[in-house]
Amino acid sequence: MKSIVLASDLSPEAAHAIEAALSTLSQSGTKIYDRKKQQVYRFQVGDLDLIAKTYEMSSPSRILAAHLGFSRARRSYRASVLLRKAGIQTPKSLMLIEQGRPLYSSSTLITEFCEGSSLQKLLQDRTPLPATLADDIADLLLGLKATKIRHGDFHALNLLISPDGRPILIDLDSARKRFSKKTVVQNIREDRDRLLLSIDYDPNFQALLSEKLGAPGTPLLTP
Repeated sequence: MKSIVLASDLSPEAAHAIEAALSTLSQSGTKIYDRKKQQVYRFQVGDLDLIAKTYEMSSPSRILAAHLGFSRARRSYRASVLLRKAGIQTPKSLMLIEQGRPLYSSSTLITEFCEGSSLQKLLQDRTPLPATLADDIADLLLGLKATKIRHGDFHALNLLISPDGRPILIDLDSARKRFSKKTVVQNIREDRDRLLLSIDYDPNFQALLSEKLGAPGTPLLTP
């Protein structure tokens, strides 16, 4: 049993080349994460600089979720498409592969690689931050609210800052589309709180973000 979803602008030739490269990732790719039944590799296919995230599914609940179209990889793929349409910077999803016998037991998400350092690393290294970064992060979070998508794991490691100073949201495994206005507001507040609490080692930047978004536990500030 196998299912493949491709980005509309990914050529069949590129798709075949990517799928072929996946079989040799352990030799040709660079492993950047390996835990909790998830492996992440960076690899190259022609001019494409890519990330492959592979998820192993062993619990009945995850297998059932994948069978119903809600694997972590598929949720991430969908969230990426929706966020990019809304103008939120996040790696572009190119390919989704789900496979197993008789039911899905693994899924692989291929995205473009985005250059940048995590907000956590920049703050801990005391790297000078772009003057507009706090505003840009606030706009990103409010963009999530406008698209009714909660991130679910919104912290300083999951915000990359690109070389030109833009925040890029990564790791969409826990992203969910919400429909109730009350749930959206609650979830975005939770995302905000998680981010602010994740940077308590830098009280100055934490205070700057709090001025724009509200402190943890308080109503979300909006323009």
